[in-house]
Amino acid sequence: MEFPGLWFNVSELHALLAIHELIGGLDPGLLRAELQPLRERIEKLLAGRGVSTGELVKRIQFVGAGIRLCCPLAFRAAATALIERTRLKLNYHSRGENSISTRTISPQRLLYYRGNWYLAAYCHTAADCASWLLNG
Repeated sequence: MEFPGLWFNVSELHALLAIHELIGGLDPGLLRAELQPLRERIEKLLAGRGVSTGELVKRIQFVGAGIRLCCPLAFRAAATALIERTRLKLNYHSRGENSISTRTISPQRLLYYRGNWYLAAYCHTAADCASWLLNG
């Protein structure tokens, strides 16, 4: 299906707007500065089709149900351990027993699911695989 007047199909429009919004949502820093020209290119591409990006963003929304803020320090530690293939020690709160214990884990994968970041890891303490929500 193509939108009349836009000439983009559903997946193309979704990708363009998602990239545009993700870049706009970045905190100021090196990555945002490097990606800003891509955001401007998207705006120029849409403008070439007679579409205002600002108008599209007002009329098409990405709603993230159940999104929790990710703790930047936890994410950085998890991502670093994942990339460097090192173990992490973390405090684990057992809801069932209402107790806190220290766990040693080997991160296996970062997952972004329904607006939330999860860390899938092998827990050496429990000798089992588990996942943790990286929220703040």
